[in-house]
Amino acid sequence: VRDTDKDGVEDKLDECLLIAGKTEFKGCPDTDGDSVEDRLDVCPYTAGKPENKGCPVVEKKDLEKLKFAVKAVKFQTGKAVLLKESSKILTDIADILNKYPDYLLRIEGHTDNVGKDAKNQALSEQRAQACATFLTGKGIAATRMKSSGFGKTKPVADNKTAANRAKNRRVEFNLYLPEK
Repeated sequence: VRDTDKDGVEDKLDECLLIAGKTEFKGCPDTDGDSVEDRLDVCPYTAGKPENKGCPVVEKKDLEKLKFAVKAVKFQTGKAVLLKESSKILTDIADILNKYPDYLLRIEGHTDNVGKDAKNQALSEQRAQACATFLTGKGIAATRMKSSGFGKTKPVADNKTAANRAKNRRVEFNLYLPEK
């Protein structure tokens, strides 16, 4: 019986012929030992939960910080210049990204309905990009982030009051896993 990679699975049954693996995975490896074989594991070098594609589950406190950032990230009025008070929460987001290196971040900018549509669209894109640039400056790879703007198209409240317009002027931060 031939077993080229010497993993106990004979070659004719081994689906990962040149890499030693486990018998329960037909000879394919589970590098991080989390019960998800590497070829199906989105995070093959970080142990995680099988129900989360083999990746660690983001802790509730970290999800709460991302949710809080929607209110905490502030800009100069009508501009994509971050206010100094935004540094703390954006640094916290950089820390979260460092804690979960397999996750990617979607940064989405939004505006209220005041002003011209084209200007709001551009402003929402620029604000999302400003956040991405800040995070890049904190050592987060640009390839881990996708920024986009939606202008006034996705309000979370009606735009009838100043308070509701303020809610619509926001940047959202959403962690997600890449596709395998």
